[in-house]
Amino acid sequence: MDNVRIADVTNEDYLSAIELMDETKLDPNDSLAVQVMRKEEIEEIYSFDKGFDRIRGIRRIT
Repeated sequence: MDNVRIADVTNEDYLSAIELMDETKLDPNDSLAVQVMRKEEIEEIYSFDKGFDRIRGIRRIT
């Protein structure tokens, strides 16, 4: 699949995701997804989770 990329997740990403959880009230997996998206400059996510709608700079696609 040409439009799918697997991103590495570092310990720093996990730590940043924990901070993001406190700020955004997202669950751990969603916070980690946002952290990696920001790091990789990804602005769109395919999800039914409306929590992503609260995150500036990320557009949720259903």
